[in-house]
Amino acid sequence: VSQSRYQQRAILIQGPILYPKFLENVINFYSAHYPGVPIILSTWKKDGNIKKLKNINKVLLIENDPPTIPGIANINFQVVSTLSGLKLAKERNASHVLKIRSDQGLFASNFLEQFMFSLAAAPTSRFKRIATTDFNSFLFRPNSPSDQIQFAEAETLLDFWSAYSSDNFIEGSFPEEILLIAYLSKLGIPNTRSLKSSLGALS
Repeated sequence: VSQSRYQQRAILIQGPILYPKFLENVINFYSAHYPGVPIILSTWKKDGNIKKLKNINKVLLIENDPPTIPGIANINFQVVSTLSGLKLAKERNASHVLKIRSDQGLFASNFLEQFMFSLAAAPTSRFKRIATTDFNSFLFRPNSPSDQIQFAEAETLLDFWSAYSSDNFIEGSFPEEILLIAYLSKLGIPNTRSLKSSLGALS
C-alpha cells in the first residue's frame, strides 16, 4: 500500500487498555496494512497495561487525566479520550479519521477503503456524514447510532464529540442518545426523540 495514498487519514484508538495482547495484535494489523497512516492511542494516565504493549512505538500515545465525574455509562471518559485523539489527528493534518474503541478491532485488509466508499456513495446531503456500523446501532431504539466505531472527516468528528459537555446537562438514557441529541442541537436540527425523528437523523 502506498504510504502517500493514506497519509491524510488517521486511526484513533480510544479507551482503557483492557486486553493488551489483543490491542497489540490490532496495532500490528493496522500498521502492516496502512503503514502511512498515523495510529493514535488515547488512553489514561497510570494505566499499568501501557507497559505491556510491546509495539507501543507504533502509536502516538496520549495519556489523559481521567474526568472527575464518569457520567452515564462512562460517557465523560469516552468524550475526553476521543476529543484529545481527534485534536491530535487534526494537528497531524488528517483529513479523515477512523475512531474505534480499544477493545475492538477491524481485520479486513481494506477497511479504510470501505469506509471511504460508504461516504462517497451516500446520498447527497447538506450535512457532512458520519459512517458507522450496524453493530450496536439500534434502528428501532430512537437516537441510537453506534458511537463505538465512526469514520468521517476529522472536522466533522470534532464537531460531533465537542457538541456534548458534562457542564451542559442533556437528558438521555444512554450515551448514544445524549451524544446525538447534543450534535443535532449544535447543527440546529430539531429532534422530538421519536422514532420518526431518529430515522430522519440516521438518513
